[in-house]
Amino acid sequence: MSSEVRFGRSFRELLIEGVNVLADAVKVTLGPCGRNVVLDTGRGSPLVTNDGVTIASRIHLADPFQDMGARLVCEAASRTNDLAGDGTTTATVLSQAMIEPGLKAADHGGNPVLMKDGILQGAKAAADWIRKQAKPVTTRKELENVAAVSCGDRQLAGLIAEALEKTGPEGLVTLKEAVQAKTWLELTQGIEIPEGYASPFVIQGQDSPCLIMEAPRIMITSEKLDSLQDILGVLEELRESEAAMILVAPDFSEEALGALALNHARGIFTAVPVKAPFFGRLQSDYLQDLCVLTGAKLCSLSAGLPLQQARLCDLGTAGSARVEQDRTILTETRGDEQGINLRKQQTEEQIRSEADPLEKSRLQKRLSFLTGKAAVIHCGALTGSLRKEQKLRLEDALNAAKCAMQEGIVAGGGTAYVEAARALKPTLQDPDPDRRRGMEIVLNALLVPARQIARNAGYDGDSILTRLCQSPQGTGFNAVAGTWDNLFSCGITDPVQVTCSALLNAAEIASLLITTEAGIVQTGNLADREPY
Repeated sequence: MSSEVRFGRSFRELLIEGVNVLADAVKVTLGPCGRNVVLDTGRGSPLVTNDGVTIASRIHLADPFQDMGARLVCEAASRTNDLAGDGTTTATVLSQAMIEPGLKAADHGGNPVLMKDGILQGAKAAADWIRKQAKPVTTRKELENVAAVSCGDRQLAGLIAEALEKTGPEGLVTLKEAVQAKTWLELTQGIEIPEGYASPFVIQGQDSPCLIMEAPRIMITSEKLDSLQDILGVLEELRESEAAMILVAPDFSEEALGALALNHARGIFTAVPVKAPFFGRLQSDYLQDLCVLTGAKLCSLSAGLPLQQARLCDLGTAGSARVEQDRTILTETRGDEQGINLRKQQTEEQIRSEADPLEKSRLQKRLSFLTGKAAVIHCGALTGSLRKEQKLRLEDALNAAKCAMQEGIVAGGGTAYVEAARALKPTLQDPDPDRRRGMEIVLNALLVPARQIARNAGYDGDSILTRLCQSPQGTGFNAVAGTWDNLFSCGITDPVQVTCSALLNAAEIASLLITTEAGIVQTGNLADREPY
């Protein structure tokens, strides 16, 4: 297969075109008055959504060089989603606002490497300034406001705030599609394992990056799984019962992972491998806790139940499970209440007698794990498309609210970015003109989200931005009401973690793109290329 190579300005122009196609499709969704985008799912009804990363991930351009630009901006959105769970549209808008002027400046003789330094320095300075303005979330109303800004629905935001209030900062809140038309909150038991699937075979052939399992069995061992022959008795009963299983072990051999993948692909059985977190005594304590929480027996020679002798009755149970790349969530676990209470008492006694702050903190987290507080928000709607769209909005709002609990909030509607640009403009300087140009690119990009939010609401974005630049700190434009308000008083706030993650990820992708001079693609059909 031959390669096609493009250089210099002609290559960069194609990159910009790809960036603009993706960003223009995504940015119309920004803000409370943002529009929806209809996605062809390839099966069933189209999906109507305003979720930035979902839209970005579905865009594939026929021109491979344009597609490179689109993919890289999609990466900025995906990174923001991975880190903060929200802010993907903002990351896309900021990426476009930095990439296009950066590439054009490079075409006119600017030093891309020095501009890259300026962009990264400017973005870091702005993020640091924004973090200093953060206010802690102290009330349920503030939490609800953050969720409402993200999902655009006060009723859904109320469910999220109630769920987080009742489960606490260490509790679990999961989302589940409901058959009914209404959306409601259910309090239940649940736990989170800080490890995801040990092999990606479990998500091959599906759109979602996670695996949802109903009523899975839970097998727990403290030994490395070298071969499926070691658990043949369990697997035979699993196949006969047509159940699915999550297998938690310290490690898996390549042979075992390959055999699990093969049986999954052939539809014989589904056994999802999950590596046990931690090491040594920490891992041993964790596996024992997991056993009492799920009702499983520890399968190991040292525990008196060798792997070869284990059967389906020795496995634990859960109502449902969500297995992601870096975590596994079990809800409605049916553990041994007496055993759970005993381990809670033992842990509480250890906390009281422990003097080391680090060890005490670890024990407190373990106690929270044993408490197993969880909530399930059942997403209901009249149609499947509406249900999926609502679930995407709830995911963003839930992540935004969690981020707000962790690091606090700043003025929303793009106002925090404008305030940062205004505060840093007199001081963010550098003697080198190219590095200074990179900083100016960031300062100008910080103004774009607020302008786009106003445009999406039907207002003159430039006029709104001009007044915003002259407004007192904390005062901004309420795009829904069309008024100028104190944004904290009227509940228009954003999580500082989301705000900063979107900016820093956009700057990183922009700094990479403006330093490119050539692009290489393999000639062939679009279908031959790797998907996002």
